[in-house]
Amino acid sequence: MQVTAEPESESPVRLAIDGLGRRPGRAFLILFALSFSIQGFFLTKVSERSIRPHTRWELPAVAVSLAERGSFADPYMLSTGPTAHLPPLPPAISALPTGSSGSRSPVDTSPGW
Repeated sequence: MQVTAEPESESPVRLAIDGLGRRPGRAFLILFALSFSIQGFFLTKVSERSIRPHTRWELPAVAVSLAERGSFADPYMLSTGPTAHLPPLPPAISALPTGSSGSRSPVDTSPGW
């Protein structure tokens, strides 16, 4: 006589993951909502002044980065890394007085004597 084992009841977590594997659209929506929530939470921890883009400081910020580090980078107040946000010629022209005068501000074009 052969004894058959009762099927084990699967854990609810395993059932949920298995269900998401069968429905990729639902899995996408859940992961999107989770990611959006996490990013939204951390976005509330950064001041609005540091995030809001404005043309007032994009060009000078890229020009300073070009003069100091030789890279088209950081168009915003936060360090964002390399950028293709602006065309290369205006920041390069603005970086010339910045690099030659030693000034941190590309607006200050006075000679560095």
